[in-house]
Amino acid sequence: MGKRASTALSAAALLYGSLFLIEFASQAQAQVIPLPSTQRPTVILPDARGATAASTIIHAKAALAVGLGQLAESLAIARRHHAAAVEHEMQNRRQWVDTYFEMRAANRAYRREEDPPFLERAAKRHAQRERVIYDQTYLIQGKEISADDLNFLLRELAIAPSLASTLLNGGLDVGQESLSQDELKHIRLTDGAMSEGSRMVFRAHDGQVLRTDWPFLLRSPEFEQARLHFEELRDASLAKLKAGGSLTPEEEANLMLAVDDLATQLELEYPRERRTNDYLTFSRYKGAKLFLQELALGIYRLLETNDQEAISGGLAFEGDSIGGLVLHLLQQSLEFAPPEAGDERVYKKLFLALREMAQAVDGRG
Repeated sequence: MGKRASTALSAAALLYGSLFLIEFASQAQAQVIPLPSTQRPTVILPDARGATAASTIIHAKAALAVGLGQLAESLAIARRHHAAAVEHEMQNRRQWVDTYFEMRAANRAYRREEDPPFLERAAKRHAQRERVIYDQTYLIQGKEISADDLNFLLRELAIAPSLASTLLNGGLDVGQESLSQDELKHIRLTDGAMSEGSRMVFRAHDGQVLRTDWPFLLRSPEFEQARLHFEELRDASLAKLKAGGSLTPEEEANLMLAVDDLATQLELEYPRERRTNDYLTFSRYKGAKLFLQELALGIYRLLETNDQEAISGGLAFEGDSIGGLVLHLLQQSLEFAPPEAGDERVYKKLFLALREMAQAVDGRG
């Protein structure tokens, strides 16, 4: 009986103690220690350990709850930081791609400005030459008219619609200027081909290829034997080709060697010391050398193509007007060759007439 009373008393005391601790814990508030803004606040619980077993358990559970809360908060912050890092990484990747293509576009723009494509360069050159020929003729006045100037105007006429029928029907008021036989002798034409730098050149009045209007320097007596030797081989070769035959490899080599002999003799007769002695001598030497180079290229072109119409003189112009000459060039796919000494006057006449025709066709006049 006394034992039961003692047990009941102990239970009552334990219950009372627990209620006291709970009341004490409810009145005591956890302290929150403020920390710098860069750190999270830390929860500090009142120290209730060691008083009784119940207080220790309560304190432990409270600490566990605080730890779990801090863990949940840390996980949430970590997820937020991870999401922000992923977003920043995506932005960086997109910014890197944008920067890469912007830099590449800028690089291409600068390169295009410094080294434009072929079509843009060709269009710019065409526009510049067009301004010079049509609007700023004073830039070429007093200078020799080049074959490029005439061929530019010829190409302008070639793209004009119905030009051929207009010329044939006399529907164009310009281009009717006449050309005498003497003027035709001063017009040099070419097949326009530049295959490996070679092309055939001939005069408009007879169409004779490999014509040798020897320049001043090569007409001197020291070149007479070499000149006659070449002319003999040339005439024999052309006669054989006109008859429908073909040259043997030995005959072709002999014809080319005849030109080489002239070039070699030119170098021997006019070494560097002599040809640079004065400007007149150098100018004549340069003209002779260019003549031999063009002659060699013409031979190569003739042997390469064996063009019977060119060999027989069939490309000669038989008309007497500038408009007819233009039509002949367009129909035969011919162009103007660079003028030689004495051809300048006729080339200027052709330039003025072709420019007037191009202006009339294009509506510039």
